[in-house]
Amino acid sequence: SNTENLTYHSNANIQYEKDSYVKRSYFLINASLTNTTNNIKLVLLNSSISTSFIIDVIDEDQLPVPNVYLNIQRYYPGLGIYQTVEMGKTDSGGSTVGHFEAETEDYIVTISENNTVLFQSEAQKIFCRDTPCTLTFQIGSIATTEWIPFGDINGLVWSLNFSNSTQLWTYTFIDTTGAAQSGRLHVYKDNPTSQFTICNSTVSSSAGTITCNVTGQTGTIYAAAYITQSPEILLYLKSAIIESLNDIFGLEGLFLSSFILLVLAMAGLWNPVVGIFLVTIGMIMMSFIGLASFGSVTLWAIIFIGLIIAWGMKT
Repeated sequence: SNTENLTYHSNANIQYEKDSYVKRSYFLINASLTNTTNNIKLVLLNSSISTSFIIDVIDEDQLPVPNVYLNIQRYYPGLGIYQTVEMGKTDSGGSTVGHFEAETEDYIVTISENNTVLFQSEAQKIFCRDTPCTLTFQIGSIATTEWIPFGDINGLVWSLNFSNSTQLWTYTFIDTTGAAQSGRLHVYKDNPTSQFTICNSTVSSSAGTITCNVTGQTGTIYAAAYITQSPEILLYLKSAIIESLNDIFGLEGLFLSSFILLVLAMAGLWNPVVGIFLVTIGMIMMSFIGLASFGSVTLWAIIFIGLIIAWGMKT
């Protein structure tokens, strides 16, 4: 029989170490085994800069959560990306061990089970507050989601979220089979005649986190998450509507702006030069915060005219 076109699936716990480096683990979960070679990057950590942490995973009832996988990603400022440096699996007591460069590097810890993300930490530096050094992560019940994936991909754990508070799109992907070559996040706006790209970032790894800051953008922002397993696959397309104050208040914002300008003008009646200055500054500030949109040409014209009038009154 011809075995060249067969695909096998396997689980593996890979442990690797080197003299003067800590022992680390990497897991393949239901990985596809074919005659195509796929390289997986295994990251070493020098023992002299490593701090070992006991990692406890508990549920909403404070009970230990066994047999869940942890993906530890470290941020590399030179590359501007997060990359997987170690994986772990909790034992029957809900515990495992992780190795970190404490107090210096930023990490994200993602906890998953059956290709579902149960928890993802904020990016943060790791500190050892007690002995032994311990990190505790609490996961809640799995919430329902409005996502409709384009298709299930074996062994792929991923999430795509937008934060209104930070104005960040965050795409996290973990291919537990090791088959993925890269992930890509494309964030853009659709204009009437063209598409405006805000971010289009790629992480060449089987696991990673990509972020896109859309601060200052308004309107409907689209985010498309991709994974490359030869060929590239679109996982999901999601949108967020970001409104400026002008969009929110509409005509009420224009009325409020007029009222504020009137108050500023009245405040400067005792000195016309001061009044012109206050009105000009007021228009600049309202345009800056988005309460009213005057346009850059209008603002510069008002500033120029205001300076001429103020100079004429002064002389």
